Formats: sequence, C-alpha cells, structure tokens
Amino acid sequence: MSTSSNLVGQIIGSYRIEESIGTGGMGQVYRAMHLHLRRSVAIKIMHDQLAGDPSFQARFLREARAAAALSHPNIVQVYDFGEQTGQAFLVMELVSDGSISALQAAGPPDLLVGLDLIRQAARGLAFAHERGMVHRDIKPDNLLLVARTPPEPELAGYTVKIADFGLARLLDGSRQTQSGMVMGTPAYMSPEQCQGLDVDQRTDIYSLGIVLYEIVTGSLPFNVRSLTDAVYQHVHIEPRPLKQVRSDLPAGVQHVIDTCLAKQPDDRYQDAGALAVAIDAILTEESRRRRGGILPNIAAGIAPAAGAGISMGIDHGSPAANIASAGGLPAGGLPSGPLGPTAGGLPGGP
Repeated sequence: MSTSSNLVGQIIGSYRIEESIGTGGMGQVYRAMHLHLRRSVAIKIMHDQLAGDPSFQARFLREARAAAALSHPNIVQVYDFGEQTGQAFLVMELVSDGSISALQAAGPPDLLVGLDLIRQAARGLAFAHERGMVHRDIKPDNLLLVARTPPEPELAGYTVKIADFGLARLLDGSRQTQSGMVMGTPAYMSPEQCQGLDVDQRTDIYSLGIVLYEIVTGSLPFNVRSLTDAVYQHVHIEPRPLKQVRSDLPAGVQHVIDTCLAKQPDDRYQDAGALAVAIDAILTEESRRRRGGILPNIAAGIAPAAGAGISMGIDHGSPAANIASAGGLPAGGLPSGPLGPTAGGLPGGP
C-alpha cells in the first residue's frame, strides 16, 4: 500500500478512500467513508519510511491508543487506528469549518470571540494534560473550528477542536528531545522547546499565549524569520507590550498574556484550567461592560466556511513554517472557502 493519491477508491480497514485532502510529514490524509456506518472521516496513512520502522510502529500504537482515549468536545476525536499490509493508519473525526489560522486571515475577530476561542482551547488542553498528554505544537493551524449556535450572541460561533495530539511524541520517541532535538513551529515554541529541554504542559500554555497575542493584536509578539530567530527571541527577548500594539485592550488581557509568555515555566499558569478560569473572568467583565450599551451580534457576522477538507497542521504561508525536524505540511495556505477546507485529527505536523 502506497501513500500516494492512487489510494482513492481502495478499502483500508472498514473505510473506502474518497479523496486526498492533505499531506504532512507523517503521511497522506484522505477523506474516507466507513463502509457500514456511512460516516465520513479523515484517515491518515503513514509514510512508508516511518511505518517500516519497528520502533516507530511501537510508538505509533502507544500514542494512537492514548490519543484515542481523549474524548472531549474541544479535541479532535480519534476513532480508530491499525495496520494493513505493513502500513499504519489513523482514523479521525472530519472537521469541516476551517481553523483559527483561516479565521485570522479573514480579519481580526472581535475580542470576545477571540477570548472564547482560546478559552475553549485551554479547556481541551486541561483535559489532555490531566491524562498525561502534552501537545507540543499548539498553533492556529492546529486549532480547528466547527460552526455552532453560540449560547450568547457575543461569543464565538465555533467550537474549537485541537488537532494533532500525540504528534510530537510519536516522532521524537522518548529520548530525542532530551538529546537536543528541537520540535515544533518556530513562532509558537516555548523557550524550553527552543533549547531542546524537557517540556511539560506549560509549554502548551506558552504556545497558546502566543496564539492569544496574535488573535487580539493581529500580529505575533516576535518577528521570527528562522529557527535561530525563534531560539534567541523566545529565550531572551520580551514580547512587544500589548499597549504598544493595541491600546484599547482590557488590562486583564495583558496580564493573561504576560503570564502565559513568562520565560520560566514556573512563572506561567501551571495548568490550562487556570488559564481558562482567568479568561472566564475577563469575558464576564467585558460582557457586562458591553451590555451597558448596545451589544452587537458578533457571532452572526462570522460566516461558516464552504466545503470541507484538511487543516491538519497546514501552515498558512507565514515565516513560522514548521521546522524540518518536526515535519509539517508545506506552506501554501488553505485552498478554498472563507475559512478554507479543514479536517481534523492526529499528526498533521510531523
């Protein structure tokens, strides 16, 4: 079995391959249909050079099993995994309404919308962290979106789904990071990642803080053009103060971002649940303030994407492309729809 597009029409496990929807460093991703349940899914076929490595196969089974156990509204669900004629494959929830990356490309979201999206991601991370899973590659492309009816008109019209859990651990095994292998996406890597040190859940909090900074300002806190830039700036340089970029932000937003982006892990939020609670407080206060005047129906102004496809770690063409050692889909953007076609699941980066 090859990972090329000629798999269209073939049967893998209980799934018929319908079309190729993305390529990553780990393999080719397809839209597929379960033969009996008639359910559309995303299925990733691992590259031959990975699947043929016995040590990779062992890690694949371990990480896929752990990722499949992460059942949470804010995490892309892994339905199935297995091996056929020497090839490993993952079957994942198909997510069809874009990503935060594509949402940002359409224009900066309202502050409450952006905060709600990050709060949802923090809740998903908290769930995974409590079960010993660290993502290691949080970025806008791995925060997928499902259109929904919001409970309040000023909150996001999307449910966030975190994709790619297990991705980094799957490629680096248990020891390579300790020996200095750098993994991730330069613009979003924590200082400890940049230095090849051990990481824990606080690395994801740092990365999510970068995403929050980008959402509320429309720009990154650091001008990262290379891995060398990323290492130096994340480790040694303080981010641009929010007030210099956007003066109208509530003070609480500055505090949350400063805490997330602390250089030392001990100075950050120690768990993603605490970050979600901090954002809750800002949302409550800002919503109350807005209700003193005329509250716009923000969610109604956000149109869901047309069509479906794959995001799976696709970089949106920024200088923060995935480093080669971490794999990742090639830059080039999202091909169609206002938010671009997207599907979710495990490894779309490495």
